[in-house]
Amino acid sequence: MKRKKIKGFKCPCCQIHRHETEMKDAIGILEKIEKKNHPRIKNLNIIGFFKDAQFEWACDECLSLKKAMTANPSAQIYSWHPHISYFDEKKNCQFCKKDFYFSKNEKRFWYEQLKFQLDATPANCPTCRKEKRNKKQIHDNLSEYLKNGKENLDYATLENIIQIYRIWDKEDKVKYYQSLLKNKNPKKK
Repeated sequence: MKRKKIKGFKCPCCQIHRHETEMKDAIGILEKIEKKNHPRIKNLNIIGFFKDAQFEWACDECLSLKKAMTANPSAQIYSWHPHISYFDEKKNCQFCKKDFYFSKNEKRFWYEQLKFQLDATPANCPTCRKEKRNKKQIHDNLSEYLKNGKENLDYATLENIIQIYRIWDKEDKVKYYQSLLKNKNPKKK
């Protein structure tokens, strides 16, 4: 008679219940971290950390099939437990309402390169985030142009300001800065 495999923990990547024998990589990584953080504790109950885990991990099968990738916990900033693997996560953009994936590679970049906190996740898709960054850059440029007063603006700067106001559909501002531009000679520096 075959013995039934005891259900363990649901892999957050594939959503399949896995026995601890199917999560050796994840357990091994977490065990190393915990032994380093708590060297005096001899018998750590590592498997207990996977119950309602607030960190990302993946079963051995997901890692071997490349659905998930192993993380580098020493490169992360965390308060309780680090992510020990990353996998693609489907999200919904708050701005355009379209679905997008927060990819395992992007997660690695966020948490290990940029050093974002592990609970930080994108609220918007990459396209909307890029658009938002571009708008912010335009605002920053305009602020930089105008910080020394309108009377100190050169010809090229006035052209840039006019272009920004055209993008924003601010015709009254376009006309005003065009009138200032007429008083400037492009050959004078």
